[in-house]
Amino acid sequence: MSVSTSWCRPSGGTTGRAIPRRRSAASCAARAGEAERALGGFGNVIDALHRSAAWPQLWTTVRSLAEALVQLGRYEEAAVLLGVVEGGGTRPVVRGADLPRLERTRAALVTALGVDRVKALLADGAALDDNRAVQCALEAAGPAADQSPA
Repeated sequence: MSVSTSWCRPSGGTTGRAIPRRRSAASCAARAGEAERALGGFGNVIDALHRSAAWPQLWTTVRSLAEALVQLGRYEEAAVLLGVVEGGGTRPVVRGADLPRLERTRAALVTALGVDRVKALLADGAALDDNRAVQCALEAAGPAADQSPA
């Protein structure tokens, strides 16, 4: 069953108010089970947020990307990115409604990879500096060409 995500399509480029729309569209597509389609949108948004130094929004987007990667069975990449967003520095603490989603993502990783492997990958991600962490996220999302969910 495919869930329509047409109501959350982005419009415009990756500047100004378009960035939040594009971020929402990518997250929306991933949560609707269309993670593969969402990847290009994540890349565009992460690149734009990095260029504008919008760190809290960038890390939230990276966390959503990690959730999408779990859906696609790309567990090791997801675990590294989860370690990135939990690594401190400019990375905000996850609270509120996002916490259960983060716990489900972590549980899926442990089920797929085992506790020890997940711990090692989380540590690898947490050890990355901000610029290298962003590069890893961009590589996981694929080319930053305009492949936004449509």
